[in-house]
Parts: sequence; structure tokens; C-alpha cells
Amino acid sequence: MTEPRFFYYYNIVREENPEATQWLDDIPREKWTLAWDNGQRWGHMTTNLAESINSVLKKTRNLPISSMVIATYTRCNKFFTERSRQVEAMMTVRHVYSEVAAKALEDAQ
Repeated sequence: MTEPRFFYYYNIVREENPEATQWLDDIPREKWTLAWDNGQRWGHMTTNLAESINSVLKKTRNLPISSMVIATYTRCNKFFTERSRQVEAMMTVRHVYSEVAAKALEDAQ
């Protein structure tokens, strides 16, 4: 996103909800918008989402739409179930953060 495009949408939000822009102004722009990220995350969020969807749909591309919807639901449900088990195991041993988050917090100190 470019700065002019950012300000276009920012001004729309300001007209509709001044309180929201007050709240946003309290957060450094480089923390929440791509216009001020210095190219560090350009397209990163979109790419990860697209790659995730592609991995779910990889084997279903030539199926009828109803079969594709069922397969997508089943695969997504499998991912959520597996992750739920992992989180439940971490909570059982009283982990507050995931291993990745705990390491990042340690490195930041």
C-alpha cells in the first residue's frame, strides 16, 4: 500500500468514525500498516494466506465443487483438531506461550 492510498482510506475512516482514527493515531503506523513498513512485510500476509489455501486445495482442483467443499471442510477441520490437541497439551503443562512465542520473548529481552 502506498502513502496516498493509505490516506485515502484513513480519511474515509476519519469521516465515518473519528474515535477510531484517534485510537489508530495512538499506535505507531509502522506497526499496523504496510505503507510504513519499509518494505519488510510487502505482500507477506497475502502470500501466507494464499499458500495456506493452496495447500488445502492442492489435491481437490479437478473435483466437482461439492466434493471440493467437503474436502476443504474436512482438511481444515483436521488442522484445527490437531492444533487444538497441541494447545491443550501445552496448557496441561502450564505453558503460557507457544515455544515460538516464548523464544521470541526471550530473544527480545
